[in-house]
Amino acid sequence: MSIRNRLTLLFTAIVAVIFTAILSAIYLLSVNYSESSFYDRLRERAFIAYRIYLEKNQLSKQLLVEFEQEDLEKLSREVLQIYDKQNNVTFISTEDNWKLTQVELNQIKKLKKLNFKKENRYVVGVYHQENNQEFIVVASAIDKVGSSKIKQLQLVIIISFSIGLIIIYLSGHFFANNALNPMNDVMTQVKQITDSNLSMRVSAGNENDEIGRLTRTFNEMLDRIEGAFEAQRSFASLASHELRTPLTAIIGELQVLNTRDRSTQDYKKGIEKALEEAKLLKNIIDDLLVFTRTHLQDGEGMKEIFRIDELLWEIQDTIFLRNKTAKLKLILNQMPENQDLLKIQGNIDLMRVALNNVVENALKYSNNQEVICEMNWYESHIKINIIDTGIGIPAEDLKRITEPFYRAENARTYTGSGIGLALTQKIIQKHQGEMRIRSNENQGTTVSISLPTQKHSPKEHVLTFEKSLNPI
Repeated sequence: MSIRNRLTLLFTAIVAVIFTAILSAIYLLSVNYSESSFYDRLRERAFIAYRIYLEKNQLSKQLLVEFEQEDLEKLSREVLQIYDKQNNVTFISTEDNWKLTQVELNQIKKLKKLNFKKENRYVVGVYHQENNQEFIVVASAIDKVGSSKIKQLQLVIIISFSIGLIIIYLSGHFFANNALNPMNDVMTQVKQITDSNLSMRVSAGNENDEIGRLTRTFNEMLDRIEGAFEAQRSFASLASHELRTPLTAIIGELQVLNTRDRSTQDYKKGIEKALEEAKLLKNIIDDLLVFTRTHLQDGEGMKEIFRIDELLWEIQDTIFLRNKTAKLKLILNQMPENQDLLKIQGNIDLMRVALNNVVENALKYSNNQEVICEMNWYESHIKINIIDTGIGIPAEDLKRITEPFYRAENARTYTGSGIGLALTQKIIQKHQGEMRIRSNENQGTTVSISLPTQKHSPKEHVLTFEKSLNPI
């Protein structure tokens, strides 16, 4: 069922319930008023009979008829009765054999006054004690006029309710259409948006209502999708270019070697150059795989608990094994006495790649100068600073340095794919962390990484460790 129909039916149902309650109240109040009014008239009849009885010490049909003709309106099938102390009828205004039961008479004696309905008759009974005499005066009649009016009221209510229900439904349908017309406009605009015109945005008449807020949220989502598409196109273009470069170098080198016979030394040099390009190609592909893995990594793969200081020691040892001339100083400041406070939650393999990328970049662009890796522990987070005094990053390149495959102008003479910092940033973000880069060209670069600790703890005593890795 459509929202329009649901709103229409809901509106109709709510108003119908309210309408029913109002009409029911009118009907019940009318019935109550009609009955009360008729009981008053019967009570007046009973009082007249009682008054005549006291004045004349008797009540004849002729006296009653004369009085009714002078002062009262005749009621339908009216019966006036007087009962003595033994509940025997001493007077009855008609030949009608209609009488009250002993239980009903005793009830009137008990309550002194009683109004009730018996069969289709309205009955008023009054108990009197006068001059050591006890008697009950009963007046009863059928309210034909009142019943006729109530039936007419019922008919009016049924017709009014039926017509009103139709009007309510049509009104509800009109208002639902009027409320949802902007939604139809939005749907029409949304259908026109495809992957070829993601720059198109949806507009709404009133931006402050619910549909306007929904439209604004949808446009924000389109902004993110468009950004993702642009990033994907840029990534694909850059990736193709970066993969093509080493492949072109390998093919070119092999083609040169294949043009004519060469010496063993020439072949060896050509193969070594092709091998270097192949290794670069492999590194680019490996980085791309890890980059993709960071996007696809779900929560289940981010639940390892590991110590960040141990990971830094491991990275330092690995770098020393690969390059014994590397100059890397690892400084651990403000270390807590409880070493468990150095633990973080995440994926140790991805974190190893992220930190290794930053340290390797610092060493590569420092031209064999010392690189400092400094770790500071705080109650809520661990901060790692990788500081070098290398070539730095030009100010115009600094804003784009974390884009995939983007390389600063002064770094193009160094080997690399340009995906390292982009990959590192993604991994740090996966760990709910933050990476900041400060750099001055020809002065050096500082990469600051903040990672939340596994849990916040009370203040601890801290220690400081320092280990340098220098050529022997």
